[in-house]
Formats: sequence, C-alpha cells, structure tokens
Amino acid sequence: MSKFIYSTSESFNGPWLIDKEALSELDKVIDDAYEILNTSYEQFLDQMTENDVNESIEIEKKFGELKQERLEDIKKKSQERIKRYYRPLKKSISLEFAQSKKLDVNSFSEAMRDNSLINEKAIGFKIKLDTYNDEISIIVGNWRNNLEIESSPESSEISKELFMHFRNWAIKYQAPKWQQIWQNLNGQQWAVWMILLLVTTFIMSVQLDSGINRQTRQQATQLLENGLQSEEIAETIELLLSREVSYSPQINTKKPIPNWYIIFFFVSLIITIILTYPPKIILGIGKGTTSIYQWRLWIKFISITIPLGIFSIIIIPIFQEYLFGLLK
Repeated sequence: MSKFIYSTSESFNGPWLIDKEALSELDKVIDDAYEILNTSYEQFLDQMTENDVNESIEIEKKFGELKQERLEDIKKKSQERIKRYYRPLKKSISLEFAQSKKLDVNSFSEAMRDNSLINEKAIGFKIKLDTYNDEISIIVGNWRNNLEIESSPESSEISKELFMHFRNWAIKYQAPKWQQIWQNLNGQQWAVWMILLLVTTFIMSVQLDSGINRQTRQQATQLLENGLQSEEIAETIELLLSREVSYSPQINTKKPIPNWYIIFFFVSLIITIILTYPPKIILGIGKGTTSIYQWRLWIKFISITIPLGIFSIIIIPIFQEYLFGLLK
C-alpha cells in the first residue's frame, strides 16, 4: 500500500537571538531525541543479535548436541560482532565563535557554565545525532542567517518524530515575521529609498510648476480684465516667458523647496540608515548574553521609531497644509 512521504528538512529564517532559556530548552529536546534514538538502537541490536544467534545455533546443531556453555559463548560473540558492525549512537554539539573558532561541548548548559567562555561570543552551532539508520542535524551560523533542520531518512518514523521535536522548538523561538523580512531584505532598502526619492522629487517639481502656472494665470487674468495697455506689453511678454519656462521670482526665491519634501528626505534617510543594521545570530553564552539584551533594546527602539517616522512623513505635511489653510 502506497503512502505519503513528508519532507523532514526545513529552513527557518533568522535573525536568531537564542538566549539561555531557549538553549536550556534545546538541551532538553536533544536529550529526548537521544533517548529515542538510543531506545531504537538497543532494540535493533537485540533483534539483530537474536537473529545472528539463531543462525549460529542452527549451524552448530548440524555438528551435534549444543551445550549450555557453548550457547552462552555464541550469544556473547554475536553481541560483540553486531556492535562492531553497526556503528553506535553518536551525539555532537559544536559551537562557533568569532574569528572561525570552534568548540565541541556535551551540552549548551555546560557551555553556559564554562568560565573560559565569559569573554567569547558564540555566533552559531551545529548539532548532530546519528545511528546506523537515522540521522538528524541542526545548523545555524557558519555564514547562514537561517536555522537548518534536516532528518533522514524521510521514510523513517523515528526520523519524522525527531524532526518534529526540533521543528517545534524552532517555531517557538523564531523571530517575528517583520524581523525576518528586515534581515532577508537588508541592503535593498537603499534601492527603495532612491526610487522613492526620485518619485518625490518629480512630484515636488510638478507642484512647483503648477504653482508658477497658477500665479502667472492669475496675473494674466487681471491684465485682461483691466484691458491690455501699451505700457503693459513688456509685463505680458514676461508672463508668457515665465509660463513657458516655469519660472517665478517669488516662488524660486522665497520658497525653493516645500517643507513636506524636506521632512520626507531626512526622515526617510534616517529610517533607511536604521534598517541597515538588522539583528545578528547570537547565542546566550558568554558575551552573547549582553549582546542579546542590547539587540533586543535596538529592536524595541526600531519598532517604535520606524512607525513614528512613517507617520510623520504622511501626517505632518497634511496637518501643515490644513493649518496653513485655516490661517489664510
């Protein structure tokens, strides 16, 4: 009977600020996974040893009666042979630090208690659990912004169970969606800013031109209403030239740039600069504990200032125009 085979590999977007609480819980997940694999491994060895003993007994019986001492010897040798043939369960946890330094540890709790790591900053890790048949690895860092979980083979029920254990942990401690987008699109904000700057500059130019046209139209209307006199021909020509080249001495000298454009330029530039510094991958080990605290303060600051900046770009110019309209 055919059945579905679901993927047991997944990538989780960063940033990853994995504090002590998350690392302690990850230790528990690793211990649970180790126990599952170890139980499966022991059951497999028992089954393979039993099969091997039965085969050996059948062979021995062909040569005569099998004594109890010989039976015990067969069982002992079968156990030794099976253990040599099938590799034992292995667990490895490797921490990555700045300047390409690495350290193998038994657990994250052990690393958090290690005084020699007080001045170190862990920026990634690699976890691997494997036996003769099932294997799972979890990697974050090493030039990756994502956390990668992979368990194999996909058809194994144990592999699926292990994958779900680590996947649930990753989902629980994964950063909010807006922080993921922030990190993944980092660098592209400058291109967006340049495009918006070009668009707003074009809009400002159109507004200035429309202001000049409106002013020259009003002056021309006054001349026509009063009747065009010979001494006003020079003024009429000046109005025609001003309208043609979009020039007005009053507008170009008194108010060259609208206030809304100045607000947009500086606020959007500040927002773009702020977005250039997204959170990084930090573990709550050694100096990483302080770094995580600082990064979370920075994220909180961003979550307040960015909305306020966008609000000021949109609302302040509208409010300003409305206030000026009341005062006229």
